[in-house]
Amino acid sequence: MAGTQDNIKGALEKSWDFIKDSSIRISFEAFKTYRITRLKFEKNGIKKSLDTKYREIGEITHKALKEGEEIEEKTKDLCKEVDDLHCNTDIVDQEIEKIEKEEPPLDTEQKEEGAGETQEVEKAADAPPVADVQDAPGKASDDTAPGKEAKD
Repeated sequence: MAGTQDNIKGALEKSWDFIKDSSIRISFEAFKTYRITRLKFEKNGIKKSLDTKYREIGEITHKALKEGEEIEEKTKDLCKEVDDLHCNTDIVDQEIEKIEKEEPPLDTEQKEEGAGETQEVEKAADAPPVADVQDAPGKASDDTAPGKEAKD
């Protein structure tokens, strides 16, 4: 009788560990997807800023050529800003690649040993965006992080 109870107890413990591990894995993957999506929104905002800069370069160049003005100085500044924005998209792409390579915790024992991991995940959710572009339209906001209500 005791052997059967031990077998049942062992099976229940294994089932419980499987459920805990699965919930940790699912939670990890959901948060990973959230972070990647947030970065992709941020990248789209940067791309929109790039489009605006390209349009401004075109308008300045066209106007200057039409009026016979020197265009070099006016466009140099905008070209520098375009280069900076391209650098920001590269940074965001690198961050996305890094997140995509992350693996969930292996088992519940490791999760219990590394209790600080949960705090690190929460800190990552509250961290500022990777590439800070002022007034970038469509820029992702940390106001939409899980557990935070959207502001109307």
